[in-house]
Amino acid sequence: MEVRVEKREEISIVGPLSVTEKADSETIKMLWEKLETCEKEIELKVPGVGYELHLEEENKLHYCLTGLEVEKVRNLPLNCFAKTLPQGDYAVFSIQIGQIGFSEAYKNINRWLEENAPEGAEAHKKFEIQVYDSRFKGMDNPESEIDFLIPLF
Repeated sequence: MEVRVEKREEISIVGPLSVTEKADSETIKMLWEKLETCEKEIELKVPGVGYELHLEEENKLHYCLTGLEVEKVRNLPLNCFAKTLPQGDYAVFSIQIGQIGFSEAYKNINRWLEENAPEGAEAHKKFEIQVYDSRFKGMDNPESEIDFLIPLF
Protein backbone atom coordinates (compact mmCIF):
# COMPACT_ATOMS: atom_id res chain seq x y z
CA MET A 1 0.00 0.00 0.00
CA GLU A 2 1.41 3.33 -1.07
CA VAL A 3 0.23 6.47 0.76
CA ARG A 4 0.81 10.08 -0.20
CA VAL A 5 -0.83 13.37 0.74
CA GLU A 6 -2.00 15.55 -2.16
CA LYS A 7 -3.63 18.95 -2.38
CA ARG A 8 -6.58 18.34 -4.69
CA GLU A 9 -8.67 20.87 -6.55
CA GLU A 10 -12.45 20.86 -6.42
CA ILE A 11 -14.00 18.37 -8.84
CA SER A 12 -17.57 17.63 -9.88
CA ILE A 13 -18.82 14.08 -10.34
CA VAL A 14 -22.00 13.09 -12.18
CA GLY A 15 -23.70 9.70 -11.97
CA PRO A 16 -26.42 7.58 -10.36
CA LEU A 17 -26.99 7.71 -6.61
CA SER A 18 -28.22 5.21 -4.04
CA VAL A 19 -29.37 5.99 -0.50
CA THR A 20 -29.46 2.99 1.85
CA GLU A 21 -28.87 2.10 5.46
CA LYS A 22 -25.70 0.23 4.47
CA ALA A 23 -23.81 -0.09 1.21
CA ASP A 24 -23.53 -3.58 -0.20
CA SER A 25 -21.81 -5.01 -3.25
CA GLU A 26 -25.07 -5.64 -5.14
CA THR A 27 -26.19 -2.01 -4.78
CA ILE A 28 -22.78 -0.75 -5.87
CA LYS A 29 -22.72 -3.12 -8.85
CA MET A 30 -26.18 -1.86 -9.86
CA LEU A 31 -24.95 1.76 -9.68
CA TRP A 32 -22.00 1.01 -11.98
CA GLU A 33 -24.39 -0.67 -14.43
CA LYS A 34 -26.68 2.38 -14.34
CA LEU A 35 -23.66 4.62 -14.98
CA GLU A 36 -22.85 2.60 -18.11
CA THR A 37 -26.38 3.19 -19.44
CA CYS A 38 -26.33 6.96 -18.90
CA GLU A 39 -22.64 7.66 -19.66
CA LYS A 40 -23.32 8.84 -23.24
CA GLU A 41 -25.74 11.48 -21.92
CA ILE A 42 -23.25 13.00 -19.45
CA GLU A 43 -21.86 16.17 -20.97
CA LEU A 44 -18.31 17.54 -20.64
CA LYS A 45 -16.95 14.39 -19.00
CA VAL A 46 -13.26 13.91 -18.28
CA PRO A 47 -12.27 10.58 -19.92
CA GLY A 48 -10.43 7.66 -18.39
CA VAL A 49 -11.51 7.62 -14.75
CA GLY A 50 -14.56 6.61 -12.70
CA TYR A 51 -15.37 7.54 -9.11
CA GLU A 52 -17.26 5.87 -6.31
CA LEU A 53 -18.19 8.29 -3.55
CA HIS A 54 -19.35 7.04 -0.15
CA LEU A 55 -20.92 9.54 2.23
CA GLU A 56 -22.25 8.80 5.71
CA GLU A 57 -24.72 11.22 7.27
CA GLU A 58 -25.29 11.62 10.99
CA ASN A 59 -28.68 9.92 10.66
CA LYS A 60 -26.71 6.85 9.52
CA LEU A 61 -27.93 6.82 5.94
CA HIS A 62 -25.32 5.79 3.41
CA TYR A 63 -25.10 7.66 0.11
CA CYS A 64 -23.18 6.06 -2.74
CA LEU A 65 -22.61 7.79 -6.07
CA THR A 66 -20.79 6.17 -8.97
CA GLY A 67 -19.82 8.71 -11.54
CA LEU A 68 -17.57 10.49 -13.95
CA GLU A 69 -15.72 13.73 -13.46
CA VAL A 70 -17.12 16.58 -15.54
CA GLU A 71 -15.53 19.89 -16.51
CA LYS A 72 -18.81 21.64 -15.67
CA VAL A 73 -22.17 20.35 -14.44
CA ARG A 74 -24.87 20.94 -17.04
CA ASN A 75 -27.90 19.17 -18.50
CA LEU A 76 -27.89 16.20 -16.12
CA PRO A 77 -29.51 13.00 -17.34
CA LEU A 78 -32.73 12.39 -15.42
CA ASN A 79 -31.34 9.43 -13.45
CA CYS A 80 -28.06 11.18 -12.52
CA PHE A 81 -26.98 13.47 -9.72
CA ALA A 82 -24.00 15.78 -9.31
CA LYS A 83 -21.68 16.19 -6.35
CA THR A 84 -18.86 18.70 -6.09
CA LEU A 85 -16.01 17.48 -3.93
CA PRO A 86 -14.17 20.16 -2.00
CA GLN A 87 -10.60 21.16 -2.60
CA GLY A 88 -8.13 20.35 0.13
CA ASP A 89 -5.57 17.87 1.33
CA TYR A 90 -6.38 14.21 0.75
CA ALA A 91 -4.54 11.08 1.77
CA VAL A 92 -4.25 8.97 -1.39
CA PHE A 93 -3.95 5.24 -0.76
CA SER A 94 -2.93 3.25 -3.85
CA ILE A 95 -4.04 -0.28 -3.07
CA GLN A 96 -3.85 -3.51 -5.04
CA ILE A 97 -7.46 -4.26 -4.27
CA GLY A 98 -7.38 -7.55 -6.19
CA GLN A 99 -4.83 -8.89 -3.68
CA ILE A 100 -6.05 -7.63 -0.31
CA GLY A 101 -9.78 -6.86 -0.77
CA PHE A 102 -11.82 -4.05 0.73
CA SER A 103 -11.90 -5.28 4.34
CA GLU A 104 -8.10 -5.33 4.64
CA ALA A 105 -7.81 -2.06 2.70
CA TYR A 106 -10.09 -0.28 5.19
CA LYS A 107 -8.15 -1.72 8.13
CA ASN A 108 -4.92 -0.31 6.67
CA ILE A 109 -6.52 3.06 5.91
CA ASN A 110 -8.02 3.37 9.39
CA ARG A 111 -4.71 2.44 11.00
CA TRP A 112 -2.91 5.13 8.98
CA LEU A 113 -5.59 7.72 9.82
CA GLU A 114 -5.36 6.98 13.55
CA GLU A 115 -1.64 7.68 13.42
CA ASN A 116 -1.50 10.48 10.85
CA ALA A 117 -4.78 12.41 10.46
CA PRO A 118 -4.33 16.08 11.38
CA GLU A 119 -5.76 17.17 14.72
CA GLY A 120 -9.28 18.49 14.25
CA ALA A 121 -9.80 16.79 10.87
CA GLU A 122 -13.32 15.38 10.69
CA ALA A 123 -14.20 14.93 7.00
CA HIS A 124 -12.57 11.48 6.80
CA LYS A 125 -15.26 10.26 9.17
CA LYS A 126 -17.98 11.36 6.73
CA PHE A 127 -16.85 10.54 3.20
CA GLU A 128 -14.31 8.75 1.03
CA ILE A 129 -13.75 8.40 -2.68
CA GLN A 130 -12.55 5.43 -4.69
CA VAL A 131 -10.85 6.15 -8.02
CA TYR A 132 -11.01 3.59 -10.83
CA ASP A 133 -8.70 4.20 -13.79
CA SER A 134 -6.67 2.08 -16.22
CA ARG A 135 -4.96 0.30 -13.29
CA PHE A 136 -8.26 -1.40 -12.35
CA LYS A 137 -8.57 -4.72 -14.19
CA GLY A 138 -11.45 -6.30 -12.27
CA MET A 139 -11.96 -7.39 -8.67
CA ASP A 140 -10.57 -10.87 -9.29
CA ASN A 141 -7.35 -9.69 -10.92
CA PRO A 142 -4.51 -9.57 -8.33
CA GLU A 143 -2.87 -6.74 -10.30
CA SER A 144 -5.94 -4.48 -10.00
CA GLU A 145 -5.17 -1.23 -8.24
CA ILE A 146 -7.43 1.62 -7.16
CA ASP A 147 -6.90 4.80 -5.20
CA PHE A 148 -8.82 5.71 -2.08
CA LEU A 149 -9.01 9.46 -1.50
CA ILE A 150 -9.55 10.30 2.15
CA PRO A 151 -10.06 13.97 3.12
CA LEU A 152 -7.68 15.37 5.73
CA PHE A 153 -9.69 18.49 6.67
